[in-house]
Amino acid sequence: MADMSDLAVAVAKLKAAKDIAESINDTAAFQQRQSEFISKLLDAYGALFKAQEERSALLQRIREFESIDVEKQRYELVSLAPHVVAFALKQDVRR
Repeated sequence: MADMSDLAVAVAKLKAAKDIAESINDTAAFQQRQSEFISKLLDAYGALFKAQEERSALLQRIREFESIDVEKQRYELVSLAPHVVAFALKQDVRR
């Protein structure tokens, strides 16, 4: 998974789009740069969408790790014989 650089890309693309918009003084200039402006916006939306997908995947992984941790709390290490140990359900969980 990529890191938070997708957010940085989105911010850079939005800044580029803003710079294009600010540099336009009249309608004719806007029409000439409109496709470039739209391209920067679409790039920014793409980066934001990718960052959102990664965020969702990371949140899902956190939920999985939390459920594993909850399951681990149900067990305790018990000695079966000298130098032999195993995990068993805790007494209060067995009831």
